[in-house]
Amino acid sequence: MKMDVKSFALSAGIMAAAVTLLISLWYSLTGFGAEIIAMVEAFYGKMTIVDLEFSKAVPFIQNLWKVVVLSIFSFVDGAIVGSLFAILYNLFIPKKNDKETK
Repeated sequence: MKMDVKSFALSAGIMAAAVTLLISLWYSLTGFGAEIIAMVEAFYGKMTIVDLEFSKAVPFIQNLWKVVVLSIFSFVDGAIVGSLFAILYNLFIPKKNDKETK
């Protein structure tokens, strides 16, 4: 059975964006999870919400646009990786012989 590339890419993108959004919001509100966010942010260069020291001085609204942009980047990356995975999966599925199906 072949995998639908578009559906799998969309699902992978949504899952990646949801995880990034939830962890980023959790960090923005509480300050916990900085190591995970720093690891995700390493892919995107200067787009960062993690400060060396978390402080309540930076309001949540100021970080909100960065959280949204980081989630969008994560959605795009998840969709690309998901589509590549589905394409590779479909390449390795054995093709059915027409004589065997009749």
